This record gives sequence, structure tokens and C-alpha cells, in this order.
Amino acid sequence: MTVDLPAGLLLVFGELGANVSEDEFSDWLDNEHVPARLTIPGINTALRYIAADGKEPKFASVYDVNSPAVLDSDEYKNLFPGASANEKDIISRLASLQRRVYTLVSTLQHPDTADKPEALPGKYALLAFWEPAPEDEVEFNKWYDEEHFPLLAKVPGYLRARRFKLNAVNDVAPSATTPTDLPAYMAYYEWDNPNYVGTDEMKAANSTDWATKITAKTRPNPPDVRILQLLKKF
Repeated sequence: MTVDLPAGLLLVFGELGANVSEDEFSDWLDNEHVPARLTIPGINTALRYIAADGKEPKFASVYDVNSPAVLDSDEYKNLFPGASANEKDIISRLASLQRRVYTLVSTLQHPDTADKPEALPGKYALLAFWEPAPEDEVEFNKWYDEEHFPLLAKVPGYLRARRFKLNAVNDVAPSATTPTDLPAYMAYYEWDNPNYVGTDEMKAANSTDWATKITAKTRPNPPDVRILQLLKKF
């Protein structure tokens, strides 16, 4: 399983709360916040998602970066003190704006997308957050790369799967608390249709003997899963 660039990812979950409207939040993200981040060298793409699972946070943004080190650069850090009064005001009223920084571990892209750059990003995404017991980490990674990703590639509508390991997390909303116990790994799956969850192929990928062995000691069990729909590609 090869690792390709971009080799890092910034995932931001936004929970509006009672003091910010969806229209205000979307206008700020689309016209100010995200475009400013795309001026930073090494931040390559940005996507905005909305929850398709009825859970909070309702909104997520994903930025592909050359390396997690990009998010420690002076150019990136200077965005925060240089933010507009509007941005500072909106962030101060959000219930949560949680930033998770990840490093790419492995990826498996459907071969049919190699000559179709327009196929990505997928219109639908599934994020799975979990981690193995420390003594099982090597086998956990081996299972993903040698069995789980290849089986998922058979699910109708599959486009790409990537795995990331957590580097850092913080919540920049003043009223929010930064979590201290997030799972170490995130799997990020992209699809071109919304009907992947209940397919026989998906069930088969999650019910092999090896999968049963691996998941028996993961945390949390079952994994924390988010199902998202793409709102906008920048």
C-alpha cells in the first residue's frame, strides 16, 4: 500500500450552537475563512461537508496538505491574529470549531479513477475513528492494507480510501473543550453514490474472521462513524 501526496490532512468540525445561523456560518466559510487558508503554501484543496447521519457537529471541512508541518508554519499561524473582526466574532459565538491534524498512513484509490480526475472528491464520505490495543497496532495496520481496503474497493460506488493517524487536536471556539481521548486513527472513505452502507460487499468487508479478531479489542467498539455529503469543493 503506497503513501502518496498530499501527506497530511486538516479536519475541522463545526458545531453552530444557538448563536450562529447556518447562513451566516456558510457565508463566512465560503467567502472568507476557507479562501484565506488556500493562500497558504502547502494547503492544496478544501472540501465542505454536511452531516448525512443526523449527528452533531453538522458541518465538516477537510483540507489536504503537503505535510502536517504546513499547519505549524508562520504563514498559517499568522492567519489567526490577522483574522477579520467578522471572523473573530463568529468563532466566539460557535459552540465548537474543532481542528484535527492528521498524517497519511496509507491509501487505496479505485483504478478506474486514475484517468478521471473529475471523479474525486466523492460526493459522499464515511469517516471511521478508532484505534487498536497497543500490542495489536502492527496487525491492525496490516489488516487494513491487506484485507479491509481491498474488500471495500469492491463496494459499488467506491472511489478512494485513506487512513490517517492523529497528530494534534484543539478547539478554537472559546466555549468548547478540546477532547483528550480521541482515537489515534481515522479511515476516510469516498463514494460516488449514497447507497454503500447496506450493500452485501460492505457487510462482507466487515465480517471476515480477521475483521472480527481485529475489532474485538479496538477502541471504541464499534468505531465512531460519521456519514457526510459533499457541499462544496474549493
